[in-house]
Amino acid sequence: MKTIACVACKRRKVRCDSSKQVPCSNCVRYGKHCIASDDRRSLRPTYQELETLRERVKQLERHVQELNSDVLIQREEVMQEASPVYPKPRSFQSLYRHKVNIYGPPSIFDEDGEDGEREGENLDDEEGGDGAENNMKKRKMDMYKNERLGYLGENVDTISDCSSERSISKRNNLSKIVLVSPVNKLNKDPKVIQFVKTFFQWFYPDLHMFIPRETFLVEFYHPRREQVYCNIALVYAICAIAGGGDGYYEVARKQMEKPSSAVIGIQGNILLGLYELRKGDRRKAWLSVGLGLRIGLESGFHLKLERANKLMVLFRSRIYWGCFIIDHLMSFLLGRPPMLRIEESSIEESEKVPDLEWIKEFNFAGKGILDVSATLRAIVSLIIIVDEWILGRCEDVELINGHLQRWRNELSEEMQWDEGKLKSKAYHPPDVVHIMYYYMVFIGINRLYGEGEFLDNAINEGVLVIQTHIEAHGIMRCTLLMHCLARTILKVRPGHSLCVGILEERVPNTGADHDAGVNALSSIGVGRGGGGWW
Repeated sequence: MKTIACVACKRRKVRCDSSKQVPCSNCVRYGKHCIASDDRRSLRPTYQELETLRERVKQLERHVQELNSDVLIQREEVMQEASPVYPKPRSFQSLYRHKVNIYGPPSIFDEDGEDGEREGENLDDEEGGDGAENNMKKRKMDMYKNERLGYLGENVDTISDCSSERSISKRNNLSKIVLVSPVNKLNKDPKVIQFVKTFFQWFYPDLHMFIPRETFLVEFYHPRREQVYCNIALVYAICAIAGGGDGYYEVARKQMEKPSSAVIGIQGNILLGLYELRKGDRRKAWLSVGLGLRIGLESGFHLKLERANKLMVLFRSRIYWGCFIIDHLMSFLLGRPPMLRIEESSIEESEKVPDLEWIKEFNFAGKGILDVSATLRAIVSLIIIVDEWILGRCEDVELINGHLQRWRNELSEEMQWDEGKLKSKAYHPPDVVHIMYYYMVFIGINRLYGEGEFLDNAINEGVLVIQTHIEAHGIMRCTLLMHCLARTILKVRPGHSLCVGILEERVPNTGADHDAGVNALSSIGVGRGGGGWW
C-alpha cells in the first residue's frame, strides 16, 4: 500500500518514510516540523462518475442548440415580414439550421439551394433527432406562427435598441420572445429608401468601398436581432451623405454613441468623418475616421483569418482595404501619418462578391452589377507607389512619375483610359473612381516641383472629368472624390471657377475673374490654416 508523504516532503517532492516513524527522516535531517498530509485519493471521481458528467454536458449542449434553433426560427418569421418587396435570400434558413457562424448574409453564396425553405417538412425525419423532441419543436413553431409578430409601435413588447437587447413577456404562463429591430421602421420610410438608393446609385463606390453594399442591403431590408452590417446610425449617416444634410448627420452622431458591432463602429465613424471632410471640417474628419480605424485595429480586421469561410474573408477584406484607402487618402490630403500599413496587413486581397438578384436597382443608371473589388485593388496598388514618396523612400519625382505611368499601363483593358476615352468614361461615375484618385495624387506630388507639361495635362484632364460629370448629372451629384480632386487642383490653380463651384455646390460661372474665385475660396476656408495639402 502506498504511503502518504508529509507536507514538507510533498513540497520538496522527495520520498517520505513517515509511515515508519514520525517525524520522518527528511524532517529530522533538515530540522522541519513533520506534519502529516490528508489522504485525498478517496475524493477522486470514479470513471463512471466522469462518464455521467460527460453525458450530462452533452444533454445540456443539445438543449441549448434547440433553444437557439427556436430563436432562429422566429427570427426568420420576422425577416419574412420585414420586406415583401425584396425577397429574403434562400440560404438563410439552411445555414441557420446547420449552425454556421455567419459574418455576413449567406444569401449571396446560395449556389445550389438544395435545402431551400423546407417549410412544412416533417421534423421527425431530421437526422440524429428524437421524434418527441422534434414534435415539441414543431409545436413551438406553430405557436410562434400563430402569434402576431409586429414592428415598433404595434401591440407586442418591442426592443428599444437594435444591438443585443431582448424583450420577454410572460402571458398565460408562456414565454414569448419578440425579435424586432428599429431598422424595420426605416426600411418602410419612402424618404429613407430614396436616400439609400441615391447613395448607392450616385455615391458608390467612390470612397465608400469599405461598406459592402450586399451585406448592408440584406440587413436593411431583412433586419435581424443582432445587426452586424446595418443599424440606425449607419442608415442615417448614409442618408446624410446622400443629401439628407446636417439633420441626419446629427441623429447618426448620437446613435453612434450606443453599443453596436465592431463593423458598424468602423463604418459609421468613417462615414461621419467623410461627411465632415466634405463640409470642410478637417479636425472633426480626422478624429472620426481615426476612431473608426482604431476600432478596426483593436478587432484585428487587418489580420488574416486562420479559420474562416469564404464569405467571411470576402467581406472582411472588402471592409479592411476600403478603410485602407480612406486612411491613406486622409494622410495624403491632410499631411498626417497613416495608421494602416501594407507591411502590417496580412488579410487577403478583395475579390468580387457574388450578385444578389435585386441589387441592380441600387446601381448607377440601373446598369449591371459593379465589380468594386477591381477598382479597390487598383487604388491600393496606386497607394503603395505614393507611399514610397510620402515616406521618403523615393524623392525623385521622375522616378515616381515613371511608376505611376507603369501603373496606368498595367491596368486591365476595361480600366485603362486616354484623353479620347476620358469624356465617355466620365459619364459613368463608377468607371472614373481610380482615374480621379490617380489625378489627385499625380497633381498633389508634381505641384511641389513647379509647373510642367505633365502637370498641366493632368489638371486639364482632371477638370474634364469633373466638368463632364456636372454637365451630365448636375453639381449636386458630385462625389467626395471629386471634391478632393477639386481641392487639389485649387492648390495649383487658385480661383479656378469650376473647382470653387463644386466646393460651394453651385453651378460655376466660367466668366468669373480670378479675384472673385479667390474671395470664394477664402469664404469656404480653402487655403486657410494648418499644413497638409488643404
